[in-house]
Amino acid sequence: FSLINIRRRASTCIDCELCDIACPVGIDVSKVTVVRSPACNRCLKCVAVCPMNENGTLATRAFFSRKSDTRRKEIPARIYILVAALAFLLPIMISVFVGAFETEKTRVYVVPEDIKGSTSFAEIIDNYSLSKEQLFNSLGIPESASVELKIKDLTGILGFVGEEEVISREHIALLVDKYNDPITSMADRSKADFTEILSLVESAGLNGSDSVSEVMKEGPRGLFTYLFSGRWPSESSAVDTLVIEAPLEDHGKSTSIDIKGSTSLSDISSSVEDFEAFLEHFGIPKDEPVTSQLKDLKTKYGIEVSDIKEYLSEER
Repeated sequence: FSLINIRRRASTCIDCELCDIACPVGIDVSKVTVVRSPACNRCLKCVAVCPMNENGTLATRAFFSRKSDTRRKEIPARIYILVAALAFLLPIMISVFVGAFETEKTRVYVVPEDIKGSTSFAEIIDNYSLSKEQLFNSLGIPESASVELKIKDLTGILGFVGEEEVISREHIALLVDKYNDPITSMADRSKADFTEILSLVESAGLNGSDSVSEVMKEGPRGLFTYLFSGRWPSESSAVDTLVIEAPLEDHGKSTSIDIKGSTSLSDISSSVEDFEAFLEHFGIPKDEPVTSQLKDLKTKYGIEVSDIKEYLSEER
């Protein structure tokens, strides 16, 4: 079935059979009045080659056209070709204009600089050497978080609600770039005292010569967030937390920490004047790793977070 038919006017045909020769599918156009063969692809080569087409000997005609006087001039084939082309191209042009054919660009990750703020951790895991275990442990991301989490949304997940970007795409790109380098290669990017960073690394049974990848996997949870920002991440929101103002040495200023289950002894040590007295008060051994979190102390020593909050409030 076709909307366009090819008709031959026998009264003006000179039977030169050029149309038969021109037909690529071998239809004997000169022997019929209307070409109805399903093999016809409407290429119109027969129409173009006809030497008698000034008389409309071979002409195209829409199936819905009214039959009229045979002397009526047929519409030129090129008009039909133009109409057919527009019928095909116009919908595509309109769709492109309104965005119907718009597709999401496929991102290519080759070098660390390809990482964007909108990059998900799933994309990082799929395209680089970092594993979910390394990323989540090193940054302190809650295990319940999805790997579809985007870098730009990480600040709130780490407990820094309503703050500026704490971990950026540049930080993640740096972890990819320094993956096989020793942890000491990160010293110039640390906002925390790097001596303390190395101490924390050693408390986890590692040393300064171990690679960034090893420390990400085996080191203290959230260590790289602390390294990049000078602050430890929190796995819970800022709700129901106590803010303690702690003096900073040699600066006369104060900093605030949130007291919650994920707060570490290292955080506590920076907020109390006598850390040893704190340990003695709660019966915590002096050799307890400073990376231990309060929720771990509750399990080991039966210490409630609320008791520590009360202690720090009274000391303040």
